[in-house]
Amino acid sequence: MSEPVGVDFGSVDEVALPQGLQVLLQSLQPGQAPHHAAPIPPPPFARRQDREAVRERLGFEVPGLSVLREAGQVEVLFSLDPEGLIAPQELRPGGSAAVLGLYAPGEAVLQAEMVAESASEVTTMQVQYGDPWPPVQPATLRLPTSGDTTMVSVHGRHVGVQHHRPGRTRLAWQQRFGGVNCDVAVYAVLPPVQAVQMLVQCDVLTGGS
Repeated sequence: MSEPVGVDFGSVDEVALPQGLQVLLQSLQPGQAPHHAAPIPPPPFARRQDREAVRERLGFEVPGLSVLREAGQVEVLFSLDPEGLIAPQELRPGGSAAVLGLYAPGEAVLQAEMVAESASEVTTMQVQYGDPWPPVQPATLRLPTSGDTTMVSVHGRHVGVQHHRPGRTRLAWQQRFGGVNCDVAVYAVLPPVQAVQMLVQCDVLTGGS
């Protein structure tokens, strides 16, 4: 049976979403399989990184969630490779590396949730660089185990939207930063409609290429 796809409603550039898109996003059901909402805490080998040091090492500005920073949330970056930050030109053929950004209302909240291995208030943003994943074709899929998914056009870029847990949404897209291919995944502490609205207000999709 054919179902609507978010990209069918055109590019979303404002917080006020088209009515049909709102209905579609509200229809997405969360996954039923038990699993962590995001990589909290980071693996033992992850190293906390300064944003400026990351930019100098990788040669591009790692994207962030500007709306959360402007709201006063704490942003912390980690390298997700045992060898620390790997420059794009140092990657093996077919290889990739990643940087993880965590956003929380405060440092105390972030530390407490990392210890508790929960993520009730922590939003994560993982930026994987190197060889990108194959592009996903626009579709609306009903996936009871992992959560329903669709694809939405935000500022002209295709973004996968998955309601993978109650009140939790995964947003994923591909983008180039400083000429480097990146796969970006955000795990937002929001249901699908509000998660897409949050992304619309961030400046990440209007940067890069």
